[in-house]
Amino acid sequence: MSTGALVLAAGLSSRMGEPKMLLPWGRGTVLSTVVESLLGAGLEQVMVVLGHRAGEVVQALGPFRLDHRVRTCVNDRYREGMLTSLQAGVRALGGGNILVALGDQPLVAPGVVAEVLAAHAGGLTVPSFGGRRGHPVCIDASLTGPLLALPAETGLRKLFQDYPERVKTVAVSSGGILIDLDTPADYARQRAV
Repeated sequence: MSTGALVLAAGLSSRMGEPKMLLPWGRGTVLSTVVESLLGAGLEQVMVVLGHRAGEVVQALGPFRLDHRVRTCVNDRYREGMLTSLQAGVRALGGGNILVALGDQPLVAPGVVAEVLAAHAGGLTVPSFGGRRGHPVCIDASLTGPLLALPAETGLRKLFQDYPERVKTVAVSSGGILIDLDTPADYARQRAV
């Protein structure tokens, strides 16, 4: 079964004080770096879920705006929480397994994405580093119905609680799965590495 990636990029970036997806990173932006890693891991479908300042954030995709493998959708309910963005992206993808990536995690390399994809054998596959779980998470197509039925206030964690026997943790080779860019200090620290 095919796997499509969802990149959650709809948030308010309130702690950063500006849209973090637009921040410079490497040869592009934080968001374009995340998309580049997913495509570099061999994914053929990447859906970027937009919300807050969607018109500006879509510009952060740079050259990928013209790539047929990359599409966008807008979550009008983004203020209700991240789960609503995930659900909007699942609907827009329209089927298959789903790899959920965070738009503010540019340190997740293509090799790490490939490790998660290779380990996925159904259920919920979550990467870990140093005993801590992170993203991207792979969700089997058989769980999209229960995922879409979750109330917005519960979050994705509820799916893990409801199906503990279907959770598989895979140790990966990089701590980038744990690093989000939430504040200016986070950004400065990680960009300097």
